[in-house]
Amino acid sequence: MITLEALYRDVVCGFPSDYPFLEYYEGDDKKVLYREDFEKKTKAIAAVLEKKLGVLKKGSFIGIKHATHPFWFATLYALGMCGFNVMFLDENANETVLNNCIKMGNLAAVIGKEKEACLIPTINFEELVKANEGEPQNKIWGEMICLCTSGTTGICKSVVFKAETITRIQRVLRATLLGHLYSLDSCYELGIDKMKVLATLPMRHIFGFEVPSIYWGFGCTLVFPKNQGVLELVRVIKEDNIWMTYGVPALWKTIFNVYKNSTEEINQKTFEEFFGKSFKNGLIGGAKFDEDMKPFLAKVGFKMGNTYGQTETGGAISLGYLTEPKSMNGLAGYSGQLFNGHKAGVINANGEWVASGKGELAVAGLNIYDGFLKDGKYYSREAEYGKLQRTGDMFFIEGDDYYCMGRADNMIINDAGENIYVEELEEDFSFLKNKTKQYATVGVNNKPILVIYGHDEKDESLLKEIVNVNKKLPHYKRVENAYLVNKQLPVTSKNEVDRKAIEETLRLRMKADKESVRKYNLRSLSKFVS
Repeated sequence: MITLEALYRDVVCGFPSDYPFLEYYEGDDKKVLYREDFEKKTKAIAAVLEKKLGVLKKGSFIGIKHATHPFWFATLYALGMCGFNVMFLDENANETVLNNCIKMGNLAAVIGKEKEACLIPTINFEELVKANEGEPQNKIWGEMICLCTSGTTGICKSVVFKAETITRIQRVLRATLLGHLYSLDSCYELGIDKMKVLATLPMRHIFGFEVPSIYWGFGCTLVFPKNQGVLELVRVIKEDNIWMTYGVPALWKTIFNVYKNSTEEINQKTFEEFFGKSFKNGLIGGAKFDEDMKPFLAKVGFKMGNTYGQTETGGAISLGYLTEPKSMNGLAGYSGQLFNGHKAGVINANGEWVASGKGELAVAGLNIYDGFLKDGKYYSREAEYGKLQRTGDMFFIEGDDYYCMGRADNMIINDAGENIYVEELEEDFSFLKNKTKQYATVGVNNKPILVIYGHDEKDESLLKEIVNVNKKLPHYKRVENAYLVNKQLPVTSKNEVDRKAIEETLRLRMKADKESVRKYNLRSLSKFVS
């Protein structure tokens, strides 16, 4: 059986013991951790975990609930080394989300804050990673990792990869990304020992988890900033001679805006003066990005790879570069060409899975998640759902080229790359069932909005209650605007609110009769907030 040891060895064993594995800061002091130091740290953490978790059943799932950290991966591998499977938890998860995830995976323990709001054992992450000596007496490697999504209202989703699958995915991605001409050009120019990668995204995300592993295994050095503030990221890019970093569209726009606001002339020369000459490459996650970014990238000579995919498909289905001719001059929504070992097609209007045309993108192949957890039990994806993985995204496939046309289902993907399930969001506002005739949450320009019909216009307490509920949601999930309408919302043949028709309906009503729709910005209703 292939275990998480394969994932560990894939990352650490290809280079000399004195190879610079990662750089990080303790206060203002820069630290370098060499490969042998990282292995030593992993074993030391595992020795502590072996003592603390010794009574727990091997093969149980343990959760990691902590933000991006130089020793997040060491903790993951240490758990695997002690014979446990690992669940990645949102470091900002509230008590409800945490306990829903615990129930879903039957977690045996959580590594996070000193005392998490749960009834299972908790281990303080910060205390744990102080360990520097020792190693476990009995190495029995775990075999699975689990990424968690959502869970605010109990609708938890889990995506489980076996070690064999995730190791294979990372090797395929590494060969494709680092074998691309743009990366090879940088190799020849800089030398691999100078190809430093800046750590940014949460490592609990598939993108934030895979990129460090992919580039570590190639021989790059991962650099951790003092914090995730944009000015700190920009400082590290220049002062630490960063070669590439990765992120969602919102992060890239913020980084580039710092440069734009600091120069009168946008060109390759001022870009290199601002960021340093080593900063050559980047990865942006998802097909959703600002089209204006393309001419900007071409002007400053920066090579930006666009990887489209989802957690279930190993984080990637297609790869393109935003400065390639097909992206610059072709149809909008170009997301590149197929990679990561998938067989892809679209489900057309007749329900057939075909190789080209328009429809919902669906993939098959080896590099898709293996299964999921429910009440602590593992279920095979293929046994439950079949070989085909539907993405929920509408695509146009023309030959080898893939173009994203938008969502096919009710999920919203915001600018920060967070997934928002509208059904779940509606449950957060379930009190409206008794106070209105109809209500719905929908995505407009990939932002969640609330639409209400059949309210008491004189009752300001309704808005106050909406605002109070909204404030308690995770920041990325909060509703921006509430629309109060005085006409019935469109419905489907099943008499359910037709979310897809709401956006067009609102646009037409507001244009024809502004009095029929009242719009409230929920983040500025200070008079309704107690």
